[in-house]
Amino acid sequence: MARRKKGGLSKWFWVVILVLAGAGAVFALSGGKIETQNKTQETSTQNKTDTGGGIEEAQTQEKATDFSSASKTKGISGEYYTLQNIRLGMHSDFERVVFDLGGGTKVPGYKVSISGNQIEVLLYDTLNRDANYKPTYTGPSTVSGQGGVISSVVLFNPPDDSMIGFKINLTSTKDFRVIEFSNPARIAVDVKK
Repeated sequence: MARRKKGGLSKWFWVVILVLAGAGAVFALSGGKIETQNKTQETSTQNKTDTGGGIEEAQTQEKATDFSSASKTKGISGEYYTLQNIRLGMHSDFERVVFDLGGGTKVPGYKVSISGNQIEVLLYDTLNRDANYKPTYTGPSTVSGQGGVISSVVLFNPPDDSMIGFKINLTSTKDFRVIEFSNPARIAVDVKK
């Protein structure tokens, strides 16, 4: 039987230390995230042109749900937002409605659902009136479509002043998805052609 020196560490101890150090380096390089597979896809976009308004995206995190007719929801974020702008864009296989938000750094909560030829969008934590009861969004209440599957986007004010709502009117029932953008906060609803 081989004898170990007193006070020395075995080679297996050092192997374990090196393996753990390597795993820690991989974890650190991944941004401290452990990825799991689910229906949300997360990608990083750099210098991506959004044809829904012509803005350049720089270092933006994008989360997209799958295209379907199922409702999509996200809980409240704890921050408050105001709607800044509504943009529409045409893409090869879908049309996009972008809701530009000001205020928070995260994406607000939302509920997006379809009924017939209409997609209803409720943006939680998005104030539709200020302290003087004046509307916070001063843009158009109706945005016309661009001749595709979206015929118009119409503003409506839910009874609660801490949310704002839109109806996306379609030419026929279509599947849709929701994409979250941050820095600055935006929510996009893509409607499949």
